[in-house]
Amino acid sequence: MNVAITKLSVAEALSQPSVITGVALSMTLYLTFFFGALKTKFATTDKQISWLLTFMSSGGLTIASIPRFYHFWKSGWNLQSFQDDRTLDTLVLCYFVSYLILDLCLGSIYYKRQINILTGWIHHSVYTVITVYFLRYRLGGFFTTASILEMPTLIMALGSLRSRFRSDYLFAATFFAFRLVFHAFMIKTLKQNHQIRSLWIVAASIFPLHLFWFYGTCRKFCFRPCWANQSALAFTNPHSPYVFLLPGFIQQQMRKYRAFMEKRAAREQEELKQKMVVSEPSTSASSSATAAASRKEISRLRKFFANTKRLSFGSLTGAL
Repeated sequence: MNVAITKLSVAEALSQPSVITGVALSMTLYLTFFFGALKTKFATTDKQISWLLTFMSSGGLTIASIPRFYHFWKSGWNLQSFQDDRTLDTLVLCYFVSYLILDLCLGSIYYKRQINILTGWIHHSVYTVITVYFLRYRLGGFFTTASILEMPTLIMALGSLRSRFRSDYLFAATFFAFRLVFHAFMIKTLKQNHQIRSLWIVAASIFPLHLFWFYGTCRKFCFRPCWANQSALAFTNPHSPYVFLLPGFIQQQMRKYRAFMEKRAAREQEELKQKMVVSEPSTSASSSATAAASRKEISRLRKFFANTKRLSFGSLTGAL
């Protein structure tokens, strides 16, 4: 049975008490965590600082989505399982939109070089509009369920903050499972069964971006030689200004390959020189031993011939 959905105006959606409270609480949490991490030196480099809010956002959204996603799975992927819009779901929406706003504001001050036009300002602005769309149609339940798509971002953020937790293959696997397979399944399901006909279009409009990011990840793996200690995360980093510059990325990999070959040739030449240096003392010692043996043999032969001459001369004298 379909649930009647009341469409709110933008003003009505944003003036809801739960929205105002949710945004205030979320921003307080983000700011406390951000400045606390700076004060305690949890993040020191620009890259680490740029991932603080993303780590907190993706972590909170992933945790919040697990119960909803589990219920959706247990119901046999029934859309009715997330049709109800609870206050908690509205708070999750506010939590996400607060991240989008603060990431741009704080990024403009603390990690300006990590924020670019396409994957920063345009990306966050578009998602802010989509979040308001969800608030207007009271789609908090759907958004919370779909927030499981933030799991790859959580893995990427954790690896960016602490390199020992980096796992490129885990990131790629979860990205493929949730942002491609599950996302494609949801587009089809929403188009066929959801009463808001524009919802599947919103979901489909985001899908090409996920495809391109995954394509970039695959290219990174394919062009990364076994000797290169590089990460696929760098190419799919949403803060990276090179995320859409695939030709330049390929050229960079070719330059790295040529540099590697030059280093290997220089290393082999150095090893050859060292072998020659090591073999020279052995050759000298062998030559000295041979010369000594030759002198000894010559001395022995001289003594032999001298004795032979004396013996022959004595025999001749006796005969006479």
